[in-house]
Amino acid sequence: MKVKILTHSRSETIALGTIVGRELYRGDVVLVNGALGAGKTALITGMVRGTGSDDYVSSPTYAITQHYEGPMPLVHADLYRVTHPRELDDIGFEETFDGMNIVLIEWAERATELERLAGLVVRCSSGGAQDDRIFDIERRGLDIDRWVALCAALGDAVVLDAGVVV
Repeated sequence: MKVKILTHSRSETIALGTIVGRELYRGDVVLVNGALGAGKTALITGMVRGTGSDDYVSSPTYAITQHYEGPMPLVHADLYRVTHPRELDDIGFEETFDGMNIVLIEWAERATELERLAGLVVRCSSGGAQDDRIFDIERRGLDIDRWVALCAALGDAVVLDAGVVV
């Protein structure tokens, strides 16, 4: 099941992420994919805010992971520079999936074996106008009741693909 959402500005993208972030719990894994400039980091900024953290959010391209403080521990990973999944083993990345953290992963398509852990997969792309962004949010391992709650929280922002039942 998935929903498709269109935002028209960075602030709308952050607001969307905030809604999603409010629905996240410890142990959740969200994979965020898309080209450069597609809105991944802005969306994650909102997710971090939605979990209750006031930390500054930047894409951890060189550090690979960034930890944020708040009511729930959160790990933001950026796999842009990862060329082989073995690199993640070398830095002990598997330890972030201890069930205590919310884990948000940009460029997750570079480590497809992580898809088995995903509660949600988000595909980000550019829309028609310069600041438009399209977000396809797909339910993977997320409990159906939590998926329904997320869709309800998204409210009027949700544009369903034809044939998709939520």
